[in-house]
Amino acid sequence: MNIDSLAKYIEAAGVSEFRTLSLVFLDLFGYRSAHLCDGPYDGGKDFKIYIDKAKDLNIPIQISVEKDWRKKISSDVSKIKQNFDSKMCIFISNRRIPENSFRSIATELLLSEGVSVQKFDNQAIASEFIKHNKVKELFSILNLDLKEAIGRDVSIFSPKQEAIASILIFGSEAKEFRTEIFDSLIKSYLCDLGEGVKREVLIDVIKNQSQLSKNQHTLINSRIDSLLQKGDLLSVNNLLNLSEEEQKKYNGLRDSGKRDFEELKNQIRTLIDSNDIYLDDDGFDLLIEKIVEIAKSLGHFQISGSTSNGNNELESYLQIKQLLIENNEIENVEILFELIADTVAESPFGARILAAELFFSLVNAKSMDLLNALGGKQGAYIYLDSSVVIPMICGLLYEAKEYRYGYSGKLLYDHIREHNFTALIPDLYVQEIAAHLIDACRNYKYLIGIDKDLSFSDNAFVSHYTNYSIKKGTNAIPFEDYVSVFGLDLKKITSEMDNTTFFRWRDRCSAEFANILAKYNISTFACNEKHYRSIFFDLEKISQGAYGKKPEILIEHDAKMIKYLCGTSMPSGIAKILCTWDKNHASYKLINNCSYEVVTPVSLIDLFSLAKPSASKKQMISIVDFAKHQSEKVLVKGALILDEIAKIEKDNLEDAELLLKAKKFKANYMEKITDFEEIDVDEIAKSWDAWKKS
Repeated sequence: MNIDSLAKYIEAAGVSEFRTLSLVFLDLFGYRSAHLCDGPYDGGKDFKIYIDKAKDLNIPIQISVEKDWRKKISSDVSKIKQNFDSKMCIFISNRRIPENSFRSIATELLLSEGVSVQKFDNQAIASEFIKHNKVKELFSILNLDLKEAIGRDVSIFSPKQEAIASILIFGSEAKEFRTEIFDSLIKSYLCDLGEGVKREVLIDVIKNQSQLSKNQHTLINSRIDSLLQKGDLLSVNNLLNLSEEEQKKYNGLRDSGKRDFEELKNQIRTLIDSNDIYLDDDGFDLLIEKIVEIAKSLGHFQISGSTSNGNNELESYLQIKQLLIENNEIENVEILFELIADTVAESPFGARILAAELFFSLVNAKSMDLLNALGGKQGAYIYLDSSVVIPMICGLLYEAKEYRYGYSGKLLYDHIREHNFTALIPDLYVQEIAAHLIDACRNYKYLIGIDKDLSFSDNAFVSHYTNYSIKKGTNAIPFEDYVSVFGLDLKKITSEMDNTTFFRWRDRCSAEFANILAKYNISTFACNEKHYRSIFFDLEKISQGAYGKKPEILIEHDAKMIKYLCGTSMPSGIAKILCTWDKNHASYKLINNCSYEVVTPVSLIDLFSLAKPSASKKQMISIVDFAKHQSEKVLVKGALILDEIAKIEKDNLEDAELLLKAKKFKANYMEKITDFEEIDVDEIAKSWDAWKKS
């Protein structure tokens, strides 16, 4: 079971249960061939004494369930100093004890009392039980009864997931994160295949079932040799086996994975029942299958180099939607699906699925620098584009939006700051941001505030301000003050201003925005690349495809950025990551096999959460992002109608009668389209022209 979820159960243990659990843990950890007796000074209530006559050891052991572990540990060391002839002690707590906090107190106690303290918290205990395949025994001690996942559920588990789970739980300090992945993969598949497997059979199974590229054969073969030398694998009569210790570890991972899955099913069943939704057993099993399919699909196709068009996860979502609607009166199935997605995102089993697909997508994409950076082995330069920066900065200055772009922007910033990666943005994209805000002033100054659907406007500033003003109500600052923060005067920005005036305001806004970015440690750099025309033409062709044609000036900016990324040299092992929502960048990278990475904010957040865990809880957000996207589709269409009217009318919307017509037009247009019908913007323009003349 995932360490975090198992640690929760340990933290909830009572005094008696935790004492029993601690004694089993000590035995697993290696304090054997000796005995424990109650301490003589507290009636056996506090201290145990570990006695090993052969080694002349008498070690006081404190087992604690108290919340204030700092106060408890200081008090106990004082007792040890007074009552025991020992210069060390062991402190076992059912709480999570952060390493940095403990190190500070332990150093202070060593200097003041002369006693060295070794601590084991709930995560250390959980890790040891998983490692020795003793999760069932742990649950028995805690009087918990979680049923085994059987039948169709078992097929959900794979050696890929166990391999990644092993890294996340028992991760070593390997020089390359990639070697950890392949070592764990070899051991996981060997555990799955059983005893006595020929080397070539094992390699073929790993390549085929993990969908690895053919050129991984040599690496897998060399890692098998390395594991044989370490003793993790054994070779008898040319047949490979796991060592006894590794066999226990991977059996434990499999057992805990099934329990994680059963726990997730119970949580989703409770959620379904609490919303008065009826699903029979077959319907519920199908619901779970489709949720897992979505999680796998999202994990596999987030990394650049994928070829998904999103149909797999959308088809699964539509089946889930039909399941929930069938025989049930439900007003907003999208909101219920968001709640289900949140449950999956917070679950250890959801992390397993997404982790396996994400990391193996990286391996197949040959994204080794990114793997190493996320594994904590190297550094990374993260280049942000305007689509990522606008919601990020607006959320930091005011507050994060709840919809997908603002939500992910704030989380991404927190991760970058926490892990001290370098964040940069080219001056060209800062100019785009400034021009985007000027467009908001020119086209929307009279539309702002008339319709909540503008929360999903194509203009990111309009979108953020609308959401912000809805949440703040009468306490929201006026739009005029909002744009002045970025150096613009709303009254002086008009649709009739000439190019000279436009560029003057753009440069002023760009400078102000760069200053704001610097306050949040996001550096702006000059991107004046030459000889980018071939890249421009390639991007132009891509832009005319499935993702919609972009304006030439924006394609030019992207081409210069790509030229910069391809030509910029980095120290060996440093990852270059372009973080963007723009699918054109991912397509170009795939076609041209560029040396940098293209990753969406959601993908990068998930990778951070998995590969660089911290004391603060992190959520796997790709499935949450997908759910939010489904909920927002109708509102986005309403915003698209208003966006088109704003582009057409601009300052004409100062007229109250025209504004009223715009609102009525939008409502009438929305009544005529279905949830999954795409909107033709040219058709909107024609319909609007006819409507306002009527």
